[in-house]
Amino acid sequence: TILRSSISNNVSILGGGIAVEGAFASLVLDDNSFVGLDGANPANGASGIGPALGLGGGIFCSGGQVTIIDARVRGNGASDDGGGIHLDNCDLTIEPRADFIAQVGSAIVQQNQAAGNGGGLYAGGGSNVFWRSQPVGSFAGRMVGNAAADRGGAVFLSGASNFVGDWIRTDDSRADGRGGAYAVQGGSNLILRGGENYRCTTTNC
Repeated sequence: TILRSSISNNVSILGGGIAVEGAFASLVLDDNSFVGLDGANPANGASGIGPALGLGGGIFCSGGQVTIIDARVRGNGASDDGGGIHLDNCDLTIEPRADFIAQVGSAIVQQNQAAGNGGGLYAGGGSNVFWRSQPVGSFAGRMVGNAAADRGGAVFLSGASNFVGDWIRTDDSRADGRGGAYAVQGGSNLILRGGENYRCTTTNC
């Protein structure tokens, strides 16, 4: 459990900032913690060496569980997949509190880059992502400014993985291959749910 802390300026092959591996391994990020760019502190990076791929610039999780409450994954990079977060048979729950979302810059996964797939988030191997609003029906945060050199600027889903998001915004994402925001393949499922009060009525929608 990481509270009121910054994990910045680190490099590894798997999980530049944090690696979570094993069925009983878990990570909780809370109380305005940062994984990556935090003020003057540089971000984290996952860099491949030889045949090993650089996966999960900020967080790499295999077989475990990750929970993000009041925290940001920002500005990280991977030389292959998962610029911000890389999941392999891992469950990720994002459930920010309303007072955290009310802060200026309420992006949870922001400005991460992958040289492969999934600039913000890569989910494979039957991973499950649940991004919930708290309280139910309230805005639950943003994914903004993420980029991938291949597919899924914000999110890449593969290997029968699931992403269920309630009341979130995904904007300013880029993929040089396919799926500027989301790329879904390999029997995976993407479900995004909003409500009437979330409708945009301005001229630039």
